[in-house]
Amino acid sequence: MTFDWEQLTPASSGDNDQGAQPREAETGSGATAPLDAESKRIFLEHLGRYGNVSWAAERIRRSRACLYEHRQKDALFAAAWKRASERIPNGHSRLSASMRCKFLTSLANHGNVSRAALRAGKSRASFYNHRRKNPAFAAAWDDAQAKAFDAKRCDAEASCGSCA
Repeated sequence: MTFDWEQLTPASSGDNDQGAQPREAETGSGATAPLDAESKRIFLEHLGRYGNVSWAAERIRRSRACLYEHRQKDALFAAAWKRASERIPNGHSRLSASMRCKFLTSLANHGNVSRAALRAGKSRASFYNHRRKNPAFAAAWDDAQAKAFDAKRCDAEASCGSCA
């Protein structure tokens, strides 16, 4: 499913994961360069599919700040952005079960939220938002961090010879 920017409605056609051609994100005067309809379509399509502004912005070789500025200035683009971000993959959550599992496994192994989010293929914010909204996930998160902490403590004590 692709996004028909001109009509502000989803339109069926072939998937285009190619992104736009590289371009300058800023003009020499410091003003944000205009976004053409194709760039908006690609951005909105990826935003709706993956729910990640940074990643969708990379597809059209623009910064997040540039896209947020365009959203503030262009009411039609803002409305399309809102509609695209409301399309939630996998029914109930932007985070699939496999993403949550990869995140929690990596978090238990390393204790690092950024590294675990990267491994799962989503932003840290996605996982923090899910944690805030889902008490069961929050409990699993706490357990994973406790496991990582215990493993690191035991490794440190083993190097001293005091861990059994």
